[in-house]
Amino acid sequence: MNLEETSIIDKYHELTPTLELWGEFVDKTLNEILYEPFGREYKIKISIKHRLKSDKSFLSKVLYRNFKFDDPFIDIIDKVGTRIVLQTSIDVEKVTSVIKQCDCWDTVETRILRNVIESDVDAFTYQSQHIIVTPREPTFNNKSSKQLSCEIQIRTLLQHAYAEVSHDSTYKGPYKNDKEILRNLAKTMALMEVTDDYFCRIFELMSDVQRKYANFTSELIRIYASFDDNFKKEMLDIDVTDLIFKLLDLKDVPINDLEEFIIQKRTEISSVIQPSNGYIFQQPVFLLISFYFFRHKGFLRENWPLSELVLRSIFAAYNTAFE
Repeated sequence: MNLEETSIIDKYHELTPTLELWGEFVDKTLNEILYEPFGREYKIKISIKHRLKSDKSFLSKVLYRNFKFDDPFIDIIDKVGTRIVLQTSIDVEKVTSVIKQCDCWDTVETRILRNVIESDVDAFTYQSQHIIVTPREPTFNNKSSKQLSCEIQIRTLLQHAYAEVSHDSTYKGPYKNDKEILRNLAKTMALMEVTDDYFCRIFELMSDVQRKYANFTSELIRIYASFDDNFKKEMLDIDVTDLIFKLLDLKDVPINDLEEFIIQKRTEISSVIQPSNGYIFQQPVFLLISFYFFRHKGFLRENWPLSELVLRSIFAAYNTAFE
């Protein structure tokens, strides 16, 4: 390296320990604010891990790219970068909103994905949402906050897969001017956008079903508490409940119909909700089983999702011959 290059790299090396600390802070904060709403739903697909711009990349951007900087140590805003990979574009929008609302840093959106897609027909080259975060305090680890910034890239798993294939080989690689390759890459990204639309719709439908079952479960617990006031929500057997809910997929039961049924059959149901009859009688979902037993006995037998022994115990409790 010549003297100018050496001077730039030496100054960059003076800054890198603090950049590393800032990157660690960003990763830690992202995990804290995103894990609960997104990580546990398996929406974050790749662990969040920052990286520093290499000496070679930083030097190239300062001296040998078509950029003009007043102060490259301030103006180059992606000295540190981290990435969040999510399931769908809906998740990208949600995560972007959470990051922008966090009060531990200042944010600037340098690349808004939906705007890029709408305005640039060549946006297939490199799709992701970009947010720059900087410290709110004037200094961080005794360094000027103006020198510290981290670029957060937020993208879907499909966009990440595309970027892994295309970025090094075409976006920055030797084939970036090969029109045939670029056309085929554009086709793949167009297909990925359509696929993402379908994924978003699928998860939307799944969410509706989950909300339905969550509400149904809450109502079952509420009604069951009128039979057993010692029952608490944490006593719910989720696995057994989910298995019985498969019956709802085949023959739906409006909660109002279930409540009317329980009013009519309250005495009979109350008489069998006894620990001595077995575990299934101590679960709120037994109320739904009772509905099927009295209203759709043949359907219950044909589609029963648990063991036959459990079903026999229900027939026996209601003094009904199994055969």
